[in-house]
Amino acid sequence: RALIDASPVAIVDFDLEGRVRSWNAGAAEMFGWKEEEAIGRLSPIVPEDELPFFLDNISRIRSGETMRDIDVRRRHHDGSLLDVNISAAPIRDAHGEVVGVIALMLDVSSRKRSERAVAASEGRKDAVLRASLDCVVIVDHEGRIIEMNPATEETFGWTRTDAIGTPFLELLIAPEHRAELAGVLEAGSGPLLGTRLEINGLRSDHRSFPAEIAITRVDVPGPMLFAVSLRDVTKRREREERLRETEAKYRTLVEQIPL
Repeated sequence: RALIDASPVAIVDFDLEGRVRSWNAGAAEMFGWKEEEAIGRLSPIVPEDELPFFLDNISRIRSGETMRDIDVRRRHHDGSLLDVNISAAPIRDAHGEVVGVIALMLDVSSRKRSERAVAASEGRKDAVLRASLDCVVIVDHEGRIIEMNPATEETFGWTRTDAIGTPFLELLIAPEHRAELAGVLEAGSGPLLGTRLEINGLRSDHRSFPAEIAITRVDVPGPMLFAVSLRDVTKRREREERLRETEAKYRTLVEQIPL
């Protein structure tokens, strides 16, 4: 009993109907219910919408099942909800008969908030990548693709599934430009980092095309990551070529006029 009361973890003993028989100091501190308020009641911390799930678990444990690491919401005395991780097991008497349920509960609200924040951040990142008209590729310190957006799939002809884990330079960059870009990815520094360059990209059918590329380093804990932005400049090159041809024709015309 001294061990249970000294535990910082909420330890609760339920009967086979889900009523509280024992409520330690950890449970009182975590949920705000005093021992005398909880004893004899159907678990006061279970929200009404989760009561069927709670009773179903009690029934399963009654049949001898042990349950581990179940994430649920539980109600504090002030009405607020906590994220709680529960493990529960049957209590047996000297004859091996199940006579109750022992439950250990941890408050994981902080962890859940962090997980939700990470999920929201990932969702925003994914939305930004999908909305970008430019090709965006995330490359790890070994030069392998770990993420790419739909614009990259459309431009280069590779699906995300096919591209993830493959060498970035070999998959998307024409051979004549791989050496200079490899130096940037290996060193993580240099004059080419963060600079827009014109190179030749390589489509999935091995046709090359003019592209503008910019490589920036992503400062994150652990090994380096790189964000690579690529843009197909084929149409721009065609416009520039047509402009040069037009200017040449105009110059020739002007030079040939006898006036």
